[in-house]
Amino acid sequence: DRGAGQQRGAARSMDESKAGEAPFVVDSKQRRFYTPAEVARHNCAHDCWVSIFGRVLDLSALLREIPEDHPDFDLTLPIVQHAGKDISEWFDPATREVKTELDKTTGLVLPKLPHGRFLHVAPPEPVSNWGTD
Repeated sequence: DRGAGQQRGAARSMDESKAGEAPFVVDSKQRRFYTPAEVARHNCAHDCWVSIFGRVLDLSALLREIPEDHPDFDLTLPIVQHAGKDISEWFDPATREVKTELDKTTGLVLPKLPHGRFLHVAPPEPVSNWGTD
């Protein structure tokens, strides 16, 4: 699964912290449920929460891994622009993967990215610097 910033363990639902790891929540008492207003308060790059299909993810640690001079920095912008919001519409509810669409020019099935490509979404064309690990 390469969507929603779930690679490298940097994003995890608020109730999925592993024993011995620092949780990705602001306070020390983890809760299972957050209101949209609570999620909306975490609306910037250094404090970035999003909700996807009813799960709240703290993407702050993931975003901190990518400094402004990093080649992938621009791929953080769609996430930061939607910090504090529900981004479920970016994903297929059946597969939980990024939505796709048929490109009429090439005939290829490509990610549907109305807000632009974001972290962990493969580029539409082959490139030498895209890793699949």
